[in-house]
Amino acid sequence: MVNSYLLIPTLKYLYLGGRVSIAKYLLARLLNKMAIIRTAPDGSLQPLGAVGSLQEGVEKIINIATKEGSIFPRKVSVVYAKNKDLKDLAIKHIEEYMPTNNIRVVQTRAAITAHVGPNAIAIVVDYGLKE
Repeated sequence: MVNSYLLIPTLKYLYLGGRVSIAKYLLARLLNKMAIIRTAPDGSLQPLGAVGSLQEGVEKIINIATKEGSIFPRKVSVVYAKNKDLKDLAIKHIEEYMPTNNIRVVQTRAAITAHVGPNAIAIVVDYGLKE
């Protein structure tokens, strides 16, 4: 079973691409919130919550991905757009909270970055379980 969790620091690019409404974009901007999204098995996006900082977002994704420390993935990938500091923060937290020595790091290409923005990051986990 593989799950993907995304931290989207601004909804601006999702709004510009027609993926979220102006009301959601403006509300998130007004409240200074960042979205956490999960890809469902059918490929749809499921909102998991909102956070106020990048660090809080990475920590929340790791808590969700490990089910609060009750399950740990066999493999982990960090997919980042352009923010190398955020990538390094995610790797640091993964090394600290997930007992895995198999972390793959991938930088997205321009097409993905155009949709989610330059500061977006995803953590993809493979539990090695059948669905």
